[in-house]
Amino acid sequence: MITISIDPVIFSIGHIMIRWYGLIVATAIIVGVWLAAREAERKDFKKEDIYDVAMWIVPAGLLGAPLSRAGSLVA
Repeated sequence: MITISIDPVIFSIGHIMIRWYGLIVATAIIVGVWLAAREAERKDFKKEDIYDVAMWIVPAGLLGAPLSRAGSLVA
């Protein structure tokens, strides 16, 4: 059997640990917003509108996902 042990922590600075999951989520958010802005520009929308909306949607999604999960476990 082949086992690969990967440490979930990339690096830590004091008590702050940066994990692989966080890096992947942050990369996905950045690439998603960049692609949306690029597509908006191609369809004659303003890039700034995409960035303005992303400033509200990204935090709402990051807060709403665990809240929705907790709500589904309670019900």
